[in-house]
Amino acid sequence: SDGFPQLSVVQWGQLVIASVAYIYVVVAFAISLELTTMANAFVLGNMASVIIIAGRFILGFPTLKLEIVGAFIGFTGAVICASSGPQTLANDEVASTSARQMLGNALAFSSSFGVAIYLLSAKKFRASMDLFVFMFHIMAFGAFFLFLYIILRGEVLTFDMHPNHGIFGWLNLSPDRLPLELYIILVCNLLGTLGYVATMKYFDPVVPATVMLMEPVIGALLGFAAGTADLPGPVTWFGDLIVAGG
Repeated sequence: SDGFPQLSVVQWGQLVIASVAYIYVVVAFAISLELTTMANAFVLGNMASVIIIAGRFILGFPTLKLEIVGAFIGFTGAVICASSGPQTLANDEVASTSARQMLGNALAFSSSFGVAIYLLSAKKFRASMDLFVFMFHIMAFGAFFLFLYIILRGEVLTFDMHPNHGIFGWLNLSPDRLPLELYIILVCNLLGTLGYVATMKYFDPVVPATVMLMEPVIGALLGFAAGTADLPGPVTWFGDLIVAGG
């Protein structure tokens, strides 16, 4: 039934875990973008379908042979994407940049585990909880944990509208603040995140997780169009093609 039902202590704990997983995805993915290419971050950050299928197989749950083969192919593609690195720099620069990129790749891939946990939790709660009630609690818990993360890291934070460290800085009318925030809310969250969670009531988590494999291509093209990233090289495109094929 719709609405917010009575939850047990265990269910509240599961809701908190889902929120922490969601925030980890956001933070890990954002950090990975500073360390590796946008294409790699998108590919490795959208491996949830592979992780869910592999997890089912390892834990002994019924798994179709084609799902196992697809997971293996997808993982192979991810390894190819992660192996693509800078080739036009001096040797010491290549070593430094490659180490930095591998760290970014690892962070992006780890965020896929958060996506998997989040989708599995959404599937569990969507059977008995209204969509917007679920998302409200995820975002409320998430905002709290993100605020706590900022405090613990000692980040500069002010309770004003400063564009860089003000807690209400997103209200500034500059193109990269309020307009961008509205785009993220209406397009990324309302049509993207909310759309994924809405399908959880009718589909297995593997379905939306598989659809996410199209995000790397779209993300790379959007990044190039916005001037924030270069188009990925042939190795990354090849790896992404293998991931999508799996």
